[in-house]
Amino acid sequence: MIRYQVGKRYSKALFHFSAGKEQLEKRLADLQKFNNLIDENPRLLQFLDSPEITKDDKLECTKNILGNDFDPLLYKFLDFLLVRKRLKFINEITAGYSKLVRTHLGILDIRIISAFPLEQEDKDRLRLKLQKSYPNKEVSFTEKVDAKLIGGLIVIVGHKIIDFSVRHKLSQLKEKLLASPV
Repeated sequence: MIRYQVGKRYSKALFHFSAGKEQLEKRLADLQKFNNLIDENPRLLQFLDSPEITKDDKLECTKNILGNDFDPLLYKFLDFLLVRKRLKFINEITAGYSKLVRTHLGILDIRIISAFPLEQEDKDRLRLKLQKSYPNKEVSFTEKVDAKLIGGLIVIVGHKIIDFSVRHKLSQLKEKLLASPV
């Protein structure tokens, strides 16, 4: 829970220093680049968290790795995270910032879980229906295949879950049959 709260707090702070679509997208891309670097190299996080290494050496190392085209404000933000010993929450901060940016840009993230991979025609039909249901939003969805659904699909929009799976229908039928007197 604390990881989520810390991530949310710091991502909001970073978001408030961003203005304009290009800056938001650039900052998000740079933050994701740094986050991926940490994920791929866990020893880098150990290095950056080490109390034996000076803050200046840590920042110099970070600048050498990320290059000159990295967002200057993001360097300052990473410096702030280093000082506050919050760099270990970079995954949560990145996820929170990404969510804020995508919401601000009007992108609606939808998760689709289906029993089988969807064909392109089905994806296009689904995207069209979702865009009609959520006008003024750019619909972006991620897919996941779960054979346990037996058939159908589950659509997750924010906190709303719409379950069209065969597994769910069978579960409802079972409940009705068990609830009815024999």
